[in-house]
Amino acid sequence: MGRLTGIIFGVLVGGGVVFFGFHYHVVRTGEGHLFVKKQEVAFTDVYVDIRNWSRADWRSHKLLEQGLIKKGRADLLPRQSIIGPLREILPHLDTSAREVLPDVERR
Repeated sequence: MGRLTGIIFGVLVGGGVVFFGFHYHVVRTGEGHLFVKKQEVAFTDVYVDIRNWSRADWRSHKLLEQGLIKKGRADLLPRQSIIGPLREILPHLDTSAREVLPDVERR
């Protein structure tokens, strides 16, 4: 009976790890680790170390970038990479909030 219990335990732990990998990013920053909910369910970018990322790296990981912004950790992104997602969000906000980025088209 001990082997069966071990197998069941292993399957449950393995299933939990796979489920977590599909739904969360583990992000290593200069301050430690963060868990960021994924924008789409996928088994990509499960663990990412962003400490030395360039802007090109951020451009190829847009969903991670959006997840960090939603989590309130836009401070981890290079300043330039924040502007694109803000331009998508600003039209939905109050017009006074658009003054943050003056070059955003006014509607």
